[in-house]
Amino acid sequence: MKYFQSRPMRRKIEVQAIAIIFISLGIWYLWLFFSPFFGVSDDKNINPVYLIYTSFLLTAGVNLFRLNQSGRDLTLALLSIRAITNVFTLAWLLFQKSEYQSILVTMLMWVIWLFVVLLMMAFLLQKETKDTFSLEENSTATQSEALS
Repeated sequence: MKYFQSRPMRRKIEVQAIAIIFISLGIWYLWLFFSPFFGVSDDKNINPVYLIYTSFLLTAGVNLFRLNQSGRDLTLALLSIRAITNVFTLAWLLFQKSEYQSILVTMLMWVIWLFVVLLMMAFLLQKETKDTFSLEENSTATQSEALS
């Protein structure tokens, strides 16, 4: 057994790691949706946005884990929305008249998150990663033709 895996196999594992991150975020947002029911307060307001975002995250994560092209496209769309949100949040924070150090810490957190999002997008947009999805679709088509 080789210690280092081949490049396509490593890319497949990296894509599946991103999928696990998306599935974990989907489960987290599902918890945020249901958490008012488990609280002690009488105010049981639920936020349907959490449920909608959960469905997108779980769909993207599962399809990305299966190496479906639709999962990659949905993941890129969600990452694009997150990047735009981060940029607008950073712009909003620049115009706040609050304590300077607390804004810097908050801005640093948002910049780091933006950097991570842009790295994931760059990885999913690379030609080698696209080829991983097309290779998987071709092997699935070959297997279905062999079964019929």
